Amino acid sequence: MNSSSTAIAVHSLSWVRERVAYSADTLCELFGVPSSEKASLITDLQAKRIINRRGFDNIGGTEDAEPLESYITGADYSFRFVGMYCRAGYMVCVLPKYANAELLKVPDQGDFHRPCPAERRAIFSQVLKAVRRYKHSAQHELPENQQDSADSNYLSLLITLLSDFVENGVYRDNRTIDTLNARGRILWSATIHKTNAVLQEGGPVYPDVVTRKTEFEPQHPITLLHRRIAVECYHCLHDLGLIDLLDLPVIDDEEVQASYDAVHMLYLVESELNVQFDSRRRYILTLLREYLLKQSSADSAQVSEYAFGCSSFNLLWEDACRSVLGHDYSRLWSIIPPDWRFPDRTLPATKSLEPDIIICDETGTCVLDAKYYLPMESATGLPSGLPGIESVTKQFLYQQALLTPDSIELTKGRMVSPIYNAFLMPLPQNTAQHNKTVTYYATVTMPLFPNMEIIVLCISPSKLFACYADNISAPYLRESVWHTIRANASAALCSKA
Repeated sequence: MNSSSTAIAVHSLSWVRERVAYSADTLCELFGVPSSEKASLITDLQAKRIINRRGFDNIGGTEDAEPLESYITGADYSFRFVGMYCRAGYMVCVLPKYANAELLKVPDQGDFHRPCPAERRAIFSQVLKAVRRYKHSAQHELPENQQDSADSNYLSLLITLLSDFVENGVYRDNRTIDTLNARGRILWSATIHKTNAVLQEGGPVYPDVVTRKTEFEPQHPITLLHRRIAVECYHCLHDLGLIDLLDLPVIDDEEVQASYDAVHMLYLVESELNVQFDSRRRYILTLLREYLLKQSSADSAQVSEYAFGCSSFNLLWEDACRSVLGHDYSRLWSIIPPDWRFPDRTLPATKSLEPDIIICDETGTCVLDAKYYLPMESATGLPSGLPGIESVTKQFLYQQALLTPDSIELTKGRMVSPIYNAFLMPLPQNTAQHNKTVTYYATVTMPLFPNMEIIVLCISPSKLFACYADNISAPYLRESVWHTIRANASAALCSKA
């Protein structure tokens, strides 16, 4: 069977936004499903974690549930998935909830297919690149036997294969060559046993030496296959208009073999996996195997459903904050765990409290908690969608635990006082301050924890993700966080160790 890139057909494109409430009828129109199949559509989307039902959309518990913005009467559902999801040719692109609500508001029913504004495209492109980084990071943190080698989803497989090819190059299998008197490492054992020595001044001299060099084998079958599949992925994503969104370069397809037998190449890839132990090469081979399996499948002529995105964007937000701002893990000690006292013995618990992010400098220590929340004004005056009492209490407990005599002793001088507390939330892009890097939002205090406070900050998602997608630290972002915390901390409440 000759290879042919599996087809992905898209004939409808709609833009929606996370946390906005939609009715079941609107969802049917988005996905081109008749009203008679409404129940099965809703059930399927919920099972795949694409949508949530109103009242069941929180991730961290009832206290942390966020309200929905309802643009349509009778709306009961919201998208929890951020990214692109296609079903039977109907693609829906889901923007994050911090996107500008006015400029990016979903149009009325029957008008879902307007051209994509530049601002919307820029936000979505950045989100897709952040998702790529998050998936790549999460993938390599798992043991190989638990890795989702190609992210079971076909579109995700194409993006993973092509982006990895662009960033790391083609599969490289090296061969070793032993020769006489060539450049390379001298093999003295082989030289002594295979060449003749000349005695000179009482000692042996070897006029000929055996050397070993390692060469890249450009015509290796797996190398050629990898390049060909990367070209196929490029053309498929180009046809979908995703190359620009993913910020991927043009791939030169000259001198690439025109076709290959997917079943035979699958055999070669699996054979190579059996003898290859380099983790980098095994990762590429696993991706190629998944691609070939889909190509050789009897029902691979056209893909009817695929997705690329994240159903737990709150975890992506936490990873971005931790990666970009830095996590001073060397200064983090396990906060003293609770003790279990039995009649005959006392044992510590196996787990203890561990803050999400610790940042330190010569002037203090800050315990940070990344919160992917977007508070909304309400009739009561107190914004809805704020971090709940559990989150607030836990953050105060972190600070109090770090101030106990035993914790101070365990730090062995690594803790710098004073100790600050802060939440990090995304800065909405429809505010007057959307161009700022970090802004102050509020301060939280609690009578149960006197002389303590939590500074609530909003950080620019675009600036955070710009660094996160490129896997670079951002000292200016970290310094902006520090500056905003110190500028808004109450002098009387700065806890001293």
